[in-house]
Amino acid sequence: MNNAMQMPVTASGSANSSIAECVAVLDWAGIAEHLDAQGCAVISGLLSKQESDSVAALYAENQCFRSRVVMARRGFGQGEYQYFRYPLPDLVAGLRAALYSHLCGVANRW
Repeated sequence: MNNAMQMPVTASGSANSSIAECVAVLDWAGIAEHLDAQGCAVISGLLSKQESDSVAALYAENQCFRSRVVMARRGFGQGEYQYFRYPLPDLVAGLRAALYSHLCGVANRW
């Protein structure tokens, strides 16, 4: 993702800021523009290192996921991904709720 947009967000490091508050202050016009042009955008700094590490560590916990997709089995290349089991981890649920309202306009245009 060499062309991915790097959007620094400083609010995530604040103990008084919620995920929703951090997401709300992002440059959504710029993110949408980049998504339209590149098909992707990276929002760096949205999660703290500790938050990011805690979500990444869940990947090895099979009980957290309802299914695993191995891309090579379907001829989609290399790698795999997993679908979280409900209820979603709090951080993931918070990100999903906060990001959805901003991204649905882009998704609807596409």
